[in-house]
Amino acid sequence: MNSMKDRRLSKILVLQICLFTAKNMIFSNYNLIMSYNTIANILIIFICAALFGVCEMKYGLTLRINNRSIILLSCVAIFWVLSIAFHPYLIRYGYIINDITEFVAYSTLAIIIIPNLSDKNELLDSFYKYSYFLFVAAMIAIVLFAINGNKDINGLRYSMAYGKNGVFPCVILLSKFKRDRKIYDLAMTIAILFGIISISSRFPLLYVAAYIIVSAIFSEQRSAWKLTIAILFGIIMSSFYLFQKEIVGFILAILNKYLSGVSSRTLQMLLSGELILDSGRDVIHQRLLNEINKHAITGYGAGGAVLLLNGELAHGFLYDSWANFGYIFGTTIIAISILAIIRKYRTTKERNIKELMLILGCCFFPTISLQDGFWTAYKYWWLVALCL
Repeated sequence: MNSMKDRRLSKILVLQICLFTAKNMIFSNYNLIMSYNTIANILIIFICAALFGVCEMKYGLTLRINNRSIILLSCVAIFWVLSIAFHPYLIRYGYIINDITEFVAYSTLAIIIIPNLSDKNELLDSFYKYSYFLFVAAMIAIVLFAINGNKDINGLRYSMAYGKNGVFPCVILLSKFKRDRKIYDLAMTIAILFGIISISSRFPLLYVAAYIIVSAIFSEQRSAWKLTIAILFGIIMSSFYLFQKEIVGFILAILNKYLSGVSSRTLQMLLSGELILDSGRDVIHQRLLNEINKHAITGYGAGGAVLLLNGELAHGFLYDSWANFGYIFGTTIIAISILAIIRKYRTTKERNIKELMLILGCCFFPTISLQDGFWTAYKYWWLVALCL
């Protein structure tokens, strides 16, 4: 009975993340439906809460909470209460409300449920099952971006939200292809990747590259398979380096011919030699570091980066952590987390858990200093939950 309940809880937990991911891709690229974003968020939470309730009633009200989960969530709650008590005007910043709601919606249930699952293998299997739904959502988002005048809801000619959310199903489908060797999984991976290159930023490409490289290194397949992957990846990267202008020019020509008006920001930056530029993040980071240095040990509490930048984001998990906890405590928290994640990966015998940790890690760590915030990086909190 408990194993059946655990499978149902796993499916609902994954469904919640997939619904939010699909909603973010679609709603961020079409002005006419963005006004319903809050309603959609509430509806997703209501649907998933109802499903959790039905699951509890069907299999018995036996909700178990790990002691470490209780301690972690209690510390989080106390930290936020004290931070708001010392800085009551934090609430006036929209990003602070976003930090709280995203942590509650994306991470809290994972911290409560995942450590108590007797069989965590269903988590990855559920992501595989829902990956086709996410693929459809990714394709719809591209169409809506074009209908919206080839711009997102902020009027930008590229969609940061599409890349940030679309890369997750892209890596999941790539993982599924690695396991099942189904050509349609690879085709869907390439389609989403093409969408990311066409209308999004360049950072999601780091996640895909990281997954390919790390997956090849830690693959349990025979050495010949690892060598084949390494050789193919090397040939592709070398060809792209040697003929990047020709290749990029060809892709841009295709975009202009079949997707009129679409102009890939990533490819344009590559042609102009600006691909490695950080789009002003160094200025934001320097401003933030100058302020953190004034309270280097203690930090500024929850939402510290938004407070110090007067309503702006830190644009980096690492910097946001330092603003929250200071250099010593912030670095210590991250270091302990990384060590715990590595230990869990090395000691667990379940392949599905290893693969899920690999996916989550590759979709988070490559841009730890460039994207995400401490409270909104749900992939980090899912990794933590798997270690509790």
